[in-house]
Amino acid sequence: MARTREADAAQGRVAESAGSEQSIMSREDPAEIRPQDPGTVSRAMPPEDHPEDQGPGLFGPPAPAAQIRYHSIDLLRGIAAAGVLVYHYRNFHMPDALTQASTSEFPLYGFLFPFYRWGACAVQCFWMISGFVFAAVYSNRRPSLRQFAVNRFARLYRLHFAPLLATLLLHAWSMSALGKYQIYPHNDGYHFVLNLFLMSAWGLESGYSYNAPIWSVSVEILVYLCFFLMLRILFKKGVLMPVLLVLVAASLRASHVPGLFWGCGAFFFLGSAAFVAVRNRPRLAPFLGGSSIALFPLVLWGLGDRAPLSVATSFLFFGLVVLLGGYDESRQESNPAARLAWIGESTYAIYLLHVPIQIAAMNVIDTCGVDRMALVRRNWFLLVYLLVVLGAARVTFTKFERPLRGLIRRTF
Repeated sequence: MARTREADAAQGRVAESAGSEQSIMSREDPAEIRPQDPGTVSRAMPPEDHPEDQGPGLFGPPAPAAQIRYHSIDLLRGIAAAGVLVYHYRNFHMPDALTQASTSEFPLYGFLFPFYRWGACAVQCFWMISGFVFAAVYSNRRPSLRQFAVNRFARLYRLHFAPLLATLLLHAWSMSALGKYQIYPHNDGYHFVLNLFLMSAWGLESGYSYNAPIWSVSVEILVYLCFFLMLRILFKKGVLMPVLLVLVAASLRASHVPGLFWGCGAFFFLGSAAFVAVRNRPRLAPFLGGSSIALFPLVLWGLGDRAPLSVATSFLFFGLVVLLGGYDESRQESNPAARLAWIGESTYAIYLLHVPIQIAAMNVIDTCGVDRMALVRRNWFLLVYLLVVLGAARVTFTKFERPLRGLIRRTF
């Protein structure tokens, strides 16, 4: 079961994305970031006043910082969310739960085929952005366990419960009207409790259930705990400890040790190492990021089927995060990516709303006796689906997510 889920995330069968301080999970709301609020990143002085030969180096603790915003990282997070959104369009083609469909029949396949085929890998990108943002927020802070837990709860749970309840009702409707569940099959009381406490991917489950994309957040919670417990020593030697944790997690995953945590941990702490590199050696970012991206096709071709796809994608995502993070460090006064901040803000809602919207649409179509397989192959249906999800996500963020987060933090 665990190995099957690992293969899904690496090759494209995700139930996905996501939580983190700023995403996708890494899914923090950048518009609400404050100096003491997870998701804030900072720097004490501009790059030209902080030359490399005076910095702490790759093996020194990250330089202290004032407020900064990584708009390009947010944009990357939004693109990753779009990848998940398109990848899961296949759900419309499932006559029964978890029934496979031919991707070549999907609308606009010639244009969107990278997302249709490999959109599941966006989860790995979310995890890496999470590690980057957590390092940016906490590398020079020592929050209490209560502060850390409240920030996580305010960030993650505020949008988890409502979609979970919605899928419970939608699955009940589907079973009553159609005699089957849509998309995910394990929708009983036991799995509802696992989902309720964000434990749906801890190895206690029988398979995907309810609003299944929350599985990546479920996995990430245990990585958050590891991050918190190691925070006092994690960045004392710069990239050294994060890289060691990447190697340990990757080795355990390669050894087929049960659990989805190892893959998540490897990408998460690689993201933390990327932050240290960007913070301490900003002028090295173009070379380091460009070299990592250039190695991606070579590793992909060289390994072939002898290693998981995630080995190659780690080079791609690390390179992108370093390049974009370095760019954001140098463009705080005028960053064109700031105009697209709304995409990053809506990522978590996109991630958790698209499956309930799909189930609702499938229930209506199937109940009305319409030929769903013919309908969902039309280009206009794909475009309507994308617009509905994006619109719902934006409204949810502005009217629900952001106000509720403030309420939770003021209360606790």
